[in-house]
Amino acid sequence: MVRDYAAFMAAAPNHFTEEYKTAYRTKLTEVENQVGIRNYWAQMKNITEDLGLKMTEIRPVLRKFEVNLNLAKKNLTISVKDFGLKELRKEVSKGNVEGAITAWGTILKNISDNKDLLKDKGFKDAQLTEMTGLRDSIRTLNQNQNLKTDEKEEAIRKNWQGIEELWDITKEVMDTGKNLYYFDNPQKAKDYMVTSLKRRVNKEREAAGGDEEPETEIGMLALIVLNKSNDEPLLGAEIEIVETGDVDLTDEEGEGGAELPVGKYTVKVRMEGFVEQTISNVEIKKDETTEMTVKMEPEATA
Repeated sequence: MVRDYAAFMAAAPNHFTEEYKTAYRTKLTEVENQVGIRNYWAQMKNITEDLGLKMTEIRPVLRKFEVNLNLAKKNLTISVKDFGLKELRKEVSKGNVEGAITAWGTILKNISDNKDLLKDKGFKDAQLTEMTGLRDSIRTLNQNQNLKTDEKEEAIRKNWQGIEELWDITKEVMDTGKNLYYFDNPQKAKDYMVTSLKRRVNKEREAAGGDEEPETEIGMLALIVLNKSNDEPLLGAEIEIVETGDVDLTDEEGEGGAELPVGKYTVKVRMEGFVEQTISNVEIKKDETTEMTVKMEPEATA
């Protein structure tokens, strides 16, 4: 647009103003500085791993406590089977963290109601401290996981809003440029097409790095990501090309993809609340679009 600014001004002087160019550059900088969603995935993965390790610590702690519980069972205010251990183990087996936290709280309350009886059978304050600390650690990790999920979703929303706003300006410039030069200068008109722009960016990157490789044969991958339960499109699903590390996020129509060199790729599709999918041997052919529909299975809920 800057190169052909005189033509843009001649066509619409009150629209393509200096303020327009400034706004375009500002929006471009804003999008370039967006928070990377991959960072959230990495942080959430670490939290989830820590949470999983903490959940594995529950059963050994319960087994040790069960010794004291069974010795005191004749004098307890409630029966052993109603003390809550079975419910906690069931929630742990299901991987239901919030259910486990609730069951853990029930056990701690029952311990408080029967503390003297349990202490008479060898239950120690250190055990109670260990049990309470483990519950609190799991609860904190779960809160952090939920908070990070909310942050990621908000970042996706903000990022997508910024990308859409940038795309609206870019598409207006591209459409104007193509119309201005369609007949008079077809080569310039091609400069305003997406494929030409991508190739130019790739060449400039290679030149900046001193690479002198021949032009790469490319094709397109186009995915539509849907919720399997209702076939509704999923906004913000992450599409990762494993071999290249490229990541794209689906739009409101559930569409996303990437321009890739010819070859075969492994594609991972993930979305919070859905089972991650891995698709192997996705073939990209020269100047062709490989189209796929991916239906995401919602994660089981307790």
